[in-house]
Amino acid sequence: RAAQVANAIADAYIDQQLTSQYDATRQASDWLEARIGDLRSQSLAAERAVVEYKTKNHIVETAGGQSIDDQRVAELSSQADAAHAKANQAKARFDQYDAITRANSNDEILHASVDSDEAKNDNLAKLRAQYAELANREAQWSVKYGPNHLTVVDMRNQMSQIRSQMMAEFERLRDSAKGDYALANLHEEGVKQQLADALAESQAANHAHVALQQLEASAQTYKALYDNFLNRYANSLQEQTSPVAAASVITRANPPGARNYKKAFVMAAAFPVVGFALAFGIAGLRERARRVFWTGRQIESSLRVECIGLLPKIGAGRPPSRSPRAAALEPRSLVHEDKIGATAVHRPFSQLAEGLRSIKAAIDSHAARKDSSKVIGFTSALPGEGKSSIAGAFGQVIARTGGRVIVVDADLRNPSLTRSMAPGATSGIIELIAGEAAFDDVVWKDRSTQMDFLPAVLKSEFADTYEILASNGMRKVFDELRKRYDFIVVDLSPIAPVIDVRATASLVDSYVLVVEWGATKIDVVQHALHTAPRVHRAIVGAVLNKVEIKQLASYDPRLFDYYRSTYDNKNGYFDA
Repeated sequence: RAAQVANAIADAYIDQQLTSQYDATRQASDWLEARIGDLRSQSLAAERAVVEYKTKNHIVETAGGQSIDDQRVAELSSQADAAHAKANQAKARFDQYDAITRANSNDEILHASVDSDEAKNDNLAKLRAQYAELANREAQWSVKYGPNHLTVVDMRNQMSQIRSQMMAEFERLRDSAKGDYALANLHEEGVKQQLADALAESQAANHAHVALQQLEASAQTYKALYDNFLNRYANSLQEQTSPVAAASVITRANPPGARNYKKAFVMAAAFPVVGFALAFGIAGLRERARRVFWTGRQIESSLRVECIGLLPKIGAGRPPSRSPRAAALEPRSLVHEDKIGATAVHRPFSQLAEGLRSIKAAIDSHAARKDSSKVIGFTSALPGEGKSSIAGAFGQVIARTGGRVIVVDADLRNPSLTRSMAPGATSGIIELIAGEAAFDDVVWKDRSTQMDFLPAVLKSEFADTYEILASNGMRKVFDELRKRYDFIVVDLSPIAPVIDVRATASLVDSYVLVVEWGATKIDVVQHALHTAPRVHRAIVGAVLNKVEIKQLASYDPRLFDYYRSTYDNKNGYFDA
């Protein structure tokens, strides 16, 4: 019954629309037919009046709708402007030459700024060159033989003759410019007179154009009304012969046979797919927007530098430091405040220690290809990437195997390694360079690994740290260090903010670039290395620092599976 009622209402509504539309179109067509005849007569009469008025007043228009008089006025106006500009140019040229001839001074004749025509005058150019050569020789001979020497006097006479010839040439140019100016004035006056006559004729014709525009507007209005009514009449006749209802039945109502669960199943299956696609899309966009280092492959492809180690992120907290009494008993003994260094020394099977050993292996391989690789500099693109802590821990790992190692804090902008390992230091590398302290008085020692440390004590801020690092005193210090130690580990400033690292290119044999995992942007490191090409060429490799091992599976599952293997867990490789 509901389907029958719906179909009956739709049929009745469409029938009523068709009947109403037919009646309305029939009445409209009858009225339009009577009105079209009147509009046709009025439109023809208006157009005939326009033609008669143009014939009577001799009005002729161009193809663009512009009258002949207006076109002639426009052309003469352009000619008048051009004639006026030419006259002004001729007057300026005449005034210039007239000022030169009136002044009659050496500076005006020799150094006057003239137009391009005079600049092309070969005679005047030769006279100026001759005068300049004689003036130069006269000055030299006057100094050498005195101002009254016969040759000097003869040169002055020749210079006077050249000035006279140049003045005569300028007078000739002035007379020529005066004639050009007179001709330009005559031409300008003639064009102005023609323009005035054309304006008078155009003003007389414009009065006739006003009435013509009114007649044309009336004719266009009648024509537009006639065309509009004619189109509406044709449409009304078409609607009368084949009326179409504004509404139609798309599908007839039918009673349902059973309940439909298909849409529910489709929606239930589509929502998870759309959700996963949206989540992966957002994650991909965020990853692309950050553009940071996640794997060693990114370092090798983006920087053309080998990734020589992955160092895990060490948790918060720090190992207990020695008591003040122990420090007093052992002067210039390092303080173990850095948890990274303590982990590298006391947990030799940890991932951190393994990563530091991989750095040592890469440096040894690099040293085998070069004559020497004793001085290793640790740097980074930006501050806070952990280069200082890694430099200290690397020195302790090498010293633990019995090598003679010294760690040098050469970050004169921010000696954070000194504040961490030797907070009580009162003198260091700066005093050693200046000759104010002896080598044995400034070096500190790590009693557990026998590693030496050369601190940097900033008693005041230095603006010229680059000059200190590039000085002869610094070179002498490093020459002495090469004699005393097997390895010299240098903590340097970041590359991007300051230029200090570039000054160490002649001191350091090879560099290790520290990159913070998931934080350092690729373009920042690329720009930093581009600004320091000598440092870039000497880089042994890059180290990914502060790596979240558990999150590494999202970017390099192979490495994560290696770190979490049963063998590694049993031997203490996995850092909690």
